[in-house]
Amino acid sequence: QVSGLVSGVTAIGAGASFSCAIVSGAVKCWGIGALGELGNGSFSNSSIPVQVTGLTSGVTKLTVGSNHACAVMNNSVYCWGKNSNGQVGDNSNTNRNTPVQINMLPVGQIQSLSAGNLHTCAVVNFTAYCWGANGSYQLGDNTNIDKLIPTSVMGINNVTSIATGASHSCAIYDDYINNKKNLVKCWGSNASGELGNGS
Repeated sequence: QVSGLVSGVTAIGAGASFSCAIVSGAVKCWGIGALGELGNGSFSNSSIPVQVTGLTSGVTKLTVGSNHACAVMNNSVYCWGKNSNGQVGDNSNTNRNTPVQINMLPVGQIQSLSAGNLHTCAVVNFTAYCWGANGSYQLGDNTNIDKLIPTSVMGINNVTSIATGASHSCAIYDDYINNKKNLVKCWGSNASGELGNGS
């Protein structure tokens, strides 16, 4: 039994060496905190859940990457933790031990949010955006240059969900022109065939 989490848990995520959960609309994290993963203003570890600064109510989505995490509160995205490649999305590469609001995303409904190893992606108004590490083209913007702020994913529209792996990304989308729904596209590293296209 995780200490204190006896009711009200609606979502959970596990990173490389830390975990987070939505508890009664707030976010709590535990485990390693050396890179700011716990989001409580320290760089210390905690063997019990601690409150993530500022995310105290109304959180609806949570995603946990290897060493960073993001959440949706009041229809805005907040991220914290390791930021070596811009995966937090605040136009810096400084590790963040408290959540920062990602202001570069457009205002609108957030359909999906996913944190990978060193990159993050979100779907806002059915458009996909990614930021962070891009050495394997995992941001989908037709470059392999890291991005410190959200950048539009090219070649895909009407996106309903997105998922991020270590160095690749995949999305579910609708093709209205050909009257097809719930299709999948993937991009990024394909060293082990993770893009699923037979190569």
